[in-house]
Amino acid sequence: MNTLLRADIIHNAYILRKLHPELRKGQAIIKVSYDIDKKKLDRVLSSEYDCFYDDSKIDMFLDKFCEE
Repeated sequence: MNTLLRADIIHNAYILRKLHPELRKGQAIIKVSYDIDKKKLDRVLSSEYDCFYDDSKIDMFLDKFCEE
């Protein structure tokens, strides 16, 4: 797993939520991931790893998205 990518996503999502507090953690994670790699994100969205609507899936999403 690419731990630097994971840390970067978490950090940028934190900053995004400071600017837009109406976003949940999962929504911010998805938005940041979109900016990093849209094609990879498309493969993960609408799967059991999608954390946009369910923050409890954030760790699973990050594991899958950050696979090398």
